[in-house]
Amino acid sequence: MRLDKILVVAGFEFRREARKRSIYLVVALMLLPLVAALIVRGIAGRPSVEESERLWAGILGFDPNAAIASASIGVISAVSLASWSWLIATLFGGDLFASDIEDGTASLLLSRDLSRREYVAGKVAALAVTLALSFLVAGIATYAAAWILAGRQEGLVEAAALSPLIGLGSLPLALLAAIVGLKTRRAVLGIILGVIAYFAVAIVAGVIVVYESIVAGDPARAAEATYLVGSALPFSTGSDWPSLIYARIHDITLTIPVPVHTAKGVVETVMVNVELGKFAPHLTVSVLAWSIGLSLLSWYLLEKTDL
Repeated sequence: MRLDKILVVAGFEFRREARKRSIYLVVALMLLPLVAALIVRGIAGRPSVEESERLWAGILGFDPNAAIASASIGVISAVSLASWSWLIATLFGGDLFASDIEDGTASLLLSRDLSRREYVAGKVAALAVTLALSFLVAGIATYAAAWILAGRQEGLVEAAALSPLIGLGSLPLALLAAIVGLKTRRAVLGIILGVIAYFAVAIVAGVIVVYESIVAGDPARAAEATYLVGSALPFSTGSDWPSLIYARIHDITLTIPVPVHTAKGVVETVMVNVELGKFAPHLTVSVLAWSIGLSLLSWYLLEKTDL
């Protein structure tokens, strides 16, 4: 593969993404926490929050133990780009190939001195960079919003380093949506089935939690089930990946309530401590492996596609 050709395709993809109407939604979600923080501060003043020096980590979902003690801060967290990573991934991924195939752009590009491998590599590289940069801006905006709401914040480097991982962690989901769009030649089907895949993984995790806790009677395994499923099927990662890395850095343990059958046949809730950081290496390997595997599958399917 030739790097100059890959960069040409990546540049084309950047320009195409900039012209899409959905980019306005992405930009709005990037900056919404900052705008909302200015409004909240102007109307209600500074809210009372615990661990205010790392409020940004709670808003981004990196710290599961962060106390969101204010409804206004909860709203800011809910509308931030990090909370909608699955939707952004499917929007970008669904038409990664489908639009080019549908309007003949792919055929035009490949009629020149460009291989299908270079075409796929350039598109995937552009997708990864776009997602990473989008969440980098969103993470810095959230850090600034936390500063406005709660005063001086710690961990600017962490916020800047971990935020892009929200986007990169969503790459497997984006590529899955891209493959569906490629095969059906319909971007909207890629987006819809990408969203279905996101919720399907959550359902699978929920079923395993119920099985391990109620049927198998293993509360420790049940408490870890969501993270084990996420490591095997990283299609709902988003903030999960940077959250687990953040937990590993700060030695965070999460206490999870798990329903179990007692010896008398009664369902009771037990509290199980889970060391989140131990799943970070598994999810890191999984995200990278799935991203590479789905990229190769995209190239293989494109080779079989009549353009």
